Amino acid sequence: MTSLNALFNEGEHLPLIPSKLLRSFSFISTDPKIRSGWPHIKNTRVLVTDIFRAQVRGNTIESMVKDFKSMGIKINSEALEEAYKFTLEWLHYLNEKEKNNTS
Repeated sequence: MTSLNALFNEGEHLPLIPSKLLRSFSFISTDPKIRSGWPHIKNTRVLVTDIFRAQVRGNTIESMVKDFKSMGIKINSEALEEAYKFTLEWLHYLNEKEKNNTS
């Protein structure tokens, strides 16, 4: 399974998340009781991968902040930016791990 498939199939098992990566992002958390342990924005159930996908589709940080606010979810732009960066770094990590395993 490629790193992209592993990262974007929440129904599958959770890909490895280096603890160093988690410690580097103050707005990101994991909890086995929330979304099966998938990384999410702290104090919400919003997955980092959902934020990444929304931005790749062209949604802006500002529009997402407004959308979440309209749903009664308080998320600031810094948390959304961090979720995107976290996902990118996680993808890079999984990609490198995959390369090393196939070499």
